[in-house]
Amino acid sequence: SVGVDGKTSMERLRGRGISRPTCEFGECVFYLPAKGGTPKHKADAKLREGVWLGVNPRTDEAIVFGKDGVELVRTVKRKVEEDAFDAEAIDWAARE
Repeated sequence: SVGVDGKTSMERLRGRGISRPTCEFGECVFYLPAKGGTPKHKADAKLREGVWLGVNPRTDEAIVFGKDGVELVRTVKRKVEEDAFDAEAIDWAARE
């Protein structure tokens, strides 16, 4: 929430705003894994699909639940609004 000074609590604490666009909790996103993210073949996709969990405030890394479990990543791309929320993906993340 924004205070009377026009700043959020994070802006007051750190002296600057959040540098990355945030997604809603449980939103399906594409992300680039930090380690081992390069595909074996040029035609393979670099981005993977996962579920947005939040942001680590100390390192400004995104927390995403993907096929390899919970990962800290820097590159996140949002899906189009029609595909952003998938009940099956969120249920799959909750079961793991």
